[in-house]
Amino acid sequence: MILQMLLYFSQPRTIVELGSGRSTHYFAEYALKKKAKFLSVEQKKSFFFRNRIGLKLAFLPDKAMCRVPVVGGWYSEKKLQKEMDKRGIDAVEFLLIDGPGGVANLLKVGYHERNVPQCERFIQRHASSLRCIVFDDLNRASYRRLYETTAAAYNMDQYMIGPEGPRSNIGFLLPRGSPVATQFQPPFSSLITRLE
Repeated sequence: MILQMLLYFSQPRTIVELGSGRSTHYFAEYALKKKAKFLSVEQKKSFFFRNRIGLKLAFLPDKAMCRVPVVGGWYSEKKLQKEMDKRGIDAVEFLLIDGPGGVANLLKVGYHERNVPQCERFIQRHASSLRCIVFDDLNRASYRRLYETTAAAYNMDQYMIGPEGPRSNIGFLLPRGSPVATQFQPPFSSLITRLE
């Protein structure tokens, strides 16, 4: 629900989702209704096919999804850029970072990381156009560092969905002074915590 509200309040024209999942459907529906450009990136073949079928069954555009292999711990920058170019996305306004990852990370098999220079470069390239960045899995220390360093580097306010604590999983960043934050009214305002 908070993700849908962030979309509604920020009204992005371009969305990139790194790591597909349930949110893919929200983004695809928003993109269809608002005629926004959307790209969902997935490295795992099984997740890619499962989510693509889910989009088809929901009568949502499935061509927004693509598979991008992991190279050097993060998505292939060349392939990611090619997929963005194919969809006419040159400036990202809404970014969700929930990948690469998955079971491989838990088992330490083909381990992938988000807090790497490639991810930082991607954020830097789009920093001036970003209206919102959503980070998942913030209970992991390295992902939390990426969230915090991004906020500091680009003068963004930090928010957590739910109470702040060691088990907090999802956070988002908004440009300092963004009117999006003021849109959350009770009872939804009780679901987010602004970090100082």
